[in-house]
Amino acid sequence: MNNSITIFTPTFNRAHLLKKLYDSILLQKSNNFEWLIVDDGSTDDTETVVNKFIEEKKINIRYYKKTNGGKHSAINFGLQNTQNSLFFIIDSDDVLTENAVEIINNKWEEIKNKEKICGIIGLSGYQNGKIVGDYFLEDDWQVSFSDVYLKYNLKGDKSVAFKTEVLQQYPFPEKQGVRFVFEAVVWHEMSKKYKVLAINEVIQKKEYLQDGLTDSSYKKWYVNALAFSYFQLIKN
Repeated sequence: MNNSITIFTPTFNRAHLLKKLYDSILLQKSNNFEWLIVDDGSTDDTETVVNKFIEEKKINIRYYKKTNGGKHSAINFGLQNTQNSLFFIIDSDDVLTENAVEIINNKWEEIKNKEKICGIIGLSGYQNGKIVGDYFLEDDWQVSFSDVYLKYNLKGDKSVAFKTEVLQQYPFPEKQGVRFVFEAVVWHEMSKKYKVLAINEVIQKKEYLQDGLTDSSYKKWYVNALAFSYFQLIKN
């Protein structure tokens, strides 16, 4: 695999948000990456927006459009279409801090030869500068992803960049009609064998939108996704 990063963005009808993410990627201090966008069947002008980015030729961008299947299926698709060493997931409604790629690159040098470390987990922040949830108990903490939440009871979304060759071994379960599978289904499964390197640095800034998952708990498809995800967790 190439010794570089895939910044991976799954997106669905978020054309109006992609420019903000694009601008944050352009500000990166390191250019050792590609931006891989998987459009999960958008019906807005996402394709037109992304093609304009590509035409500017400022960074390496690859764009795919697939039939709508949910974020988990977009991640599976993206993993099948990259050859880079790290798979750094950044949602379409988030942005990167200016030194995010530089930080990930530096930490990659520390873990690339450590077989029991499957990736890097950093902090997420709000747009106002506050941290989402809790700090890690120590910096450069080698810990299982499951223990972060279940043993040490830390709160908040974290930013993840996994070794591509490891994550490819743990595809998300897919089922027709299920539009979302919680990432914990895969992250916790990986925790049986691997640890992550947890770093107390903010590498992405999040914005929780009304049309996002946090506003979907009342929807039938979300209830189905919840049931399917918990079934997978229990089964494993």
